[in-house]
Amino acid sequence: MLSFPSPRESKLLEQLRENPQLFERFEAILALAREDDGDDVRSADEVEFALIEQLRQLGNETLTHWAGSAEEKVSKELKANTDSIQQREKKR
Repeated sequence: MLSFPSPRESKLLEQLRENPQLFERFEAILALAREDDGDDVRSADEVEFALIEQLRQLGNETLTHWAGSAEEKVSKELKANTDSIQQREKKR
């Protein structure tokens, strides 16, 4: 039976397509859950260690993406609110 994605699923897919690093990280986490990463059966400790590493990387990538977006948003707001903003460069 063919099922169509719900609006919520469609929105998530769209967001993941816009953020390929996060898409890859979620794929890696799901592979750990399914144990289809090609390795032999691993112990719970090995899977836990791999999952913790994936979550650390996910957190790092998420914060990096968020920081870039926040900086861009603040910059646009400042430029829109102030006509005379001057960007300073480092003196050499």
